[in-house]
Amino acid sequence: VLAALSGADQHHTQTYLTQIVNNMNTKQPGSDPKFFWWGQENGNFFKDIATHGAMAVSANSKNPEKALEVYDLIRNDKEIYMLFNYGIEGEDYIINASGVLERPAGWDQSTMDLGTDYWWGRTDEFEPKRTTDAPNKDEVIAQLDATAKDYPYSTLIINKSSIESTLGAMAGVLSEYIPQLAYGKFADPAAAVAEMRQKLKDVGYEDARASIQADMDAWKAARGL
Repeated sequence: VLAALSGADQHHTQTYLTQIVNNMNTKQPGSDPKFFWWGQENGNFFKDIATHGAMAVSANSKNPEKALEVYDLIRNDKEIYMLFNYGIEGEDYIINASGVLERPAGWDQSTMDLGTDYWWGRTDEFEPKRTTDAPNKDEVIAQLDATAKDYPYSTLIINKSSIESTLGAMAGVLSEYIPQLAYGKFADPAAAVAEMRQKLKDVGYEDARASIQADMDAWKAARGL
């Protein structure tokens, strides 16, 4: 019974705070969803870099200037941004007296949601508060902002030519273990992690690490760091 009522989802912070908490509490009362992030134990996590979720105009575009103009509008014009992502105000969504987005009576996400999946163009300051937000949304974001570090390696380019096959082999090991670890499939997780780490070493982890470290050292030396 417990196994049938347990689960995990690896996704964005916003997805958890604006969708998962409300969905779980509404559709499965008492489910008590929790949020954990990579690096939570030692504070080793970073703020998004400028190119996170970035878009580019195809080199084969017949009208690259116009394509960029359209992208500029749907990302930077608030009226168009809201229309593109949330639909027509008064029909698809309502901004209530508290300035919070809610859906009108009869709105059904399964058939009426626009589904733009707008990670490729989201503008944080245009994102409205929603009635479906987790009660502790602001608290969680403040906690992350207070701890997250600025990412120092945004201009570092890794030369993968000599380790491409090693990285592929490592990906194979991770794909075998990570999903099962995330979903609690191992009777002894600590033993499974130890086994996974050994397999990573067996396929060349140390060589890949040394190669990447050399690139990082050269990058730092070139900048006097």
